[in-house]
Amino acid sequence: MFDDVLECLEKLDGYKVGVITNGQEAQQINKLKRCGILSEFDVVVTSQRAGAAKPSADIFVYACEQLRESASDCVYIGDNLKLDAIAATKAGMLGVWLDREQKTSEIDLYDGEKINSLSEVPALLAKQGICTK
Repeated sequence: MFDDVLECLEKLDGYKVGVITNGQEAQQINKLKRCGILSEFDVVVTSQRAGAAKPSADIFVYACEQLRESASDCVYIGDNLKLDAIAATKAGMLGVWLDREQKTSEIDLYDGEKINSLSEVPALLAKQGICTK
């Protein structure tokens, strides 16, 4: 687990928070349990459960349905530019690229929101005018 995860989750108290992953259900649930953070998430959506995998819009839409939120009210943050940020944007969410490695070779591929650390999430949400529910 990256060093910025726990602090970010703590600062997102009051927000609905979920995980979208192409991983298998049992494996992903066990991983979150081992990290001690499973209880921090309102939903964990796997491709296995959703019947679709990223970059399909269907998995993002399924996650929004599970949260009872419209895609336009959701922010999705992921470290894979194409499978996460671009795909979430195409699904109607605010897609945010978590570019921990500052991949300058890919920067021209995306003109959307980009952060380098999860510590930037609260400021990003404030900038977007996104409040807790």
